[in-house]
Amino acid sequence: MVSFLLITHAPVGAALLQAVAHVFGGTVPRCEAIDVIADESLADIQARACVRIDAMDDGDGVLVLSDLYGASPCNCASRLSQPGRVEVISGVSLPLLIRAINYRTQPLPQLAEQLISSAAQGVVRIASHAPQNQMFRPIPDAQARHQHQQ
Repeated sequence: MVSFLLITHAPVGAALLQAVAHVFGGTVPRCEAIDVIADESLADIQARACVRIDAMDDGDGVLVLSDLYGASPCNCASRLSQPGRVEVISGVSLPLLIRAINYRTQPLPQLAEQLISSAAQGVVRIASHAPQNQMFRPIPDAQARHQHQQ
């Protein structure tokens, strides 16, 4: 079973794990986060990540998920890639993480490919998908929005 390590800007990883625990009714095994704080060195992040990867990998590999391509957490994660053992994907979201957990019994390379190819399914334009018997009616002006919120 593939393990997951989120390397994200604080507190994104911890928040995603809390949401996943809510969805699945408890903590998901071998699913951890390293929340990177401002000014943390890449060497420190990488050292922490290597320790977690070694502890989590049961032989099926570790999928490292980062939040923002090109940012420090992702740059660190990219250095951890090891074909067949550690795959790295940027752009983690709650739908992507839930899908990853649901399909974690797949081999690591196939899981990574499936997540990348299906990532857009987690993004839906709601107004165009309203049920036929309902209509989307935006509030016409700021004053009406303010009154609606009270």
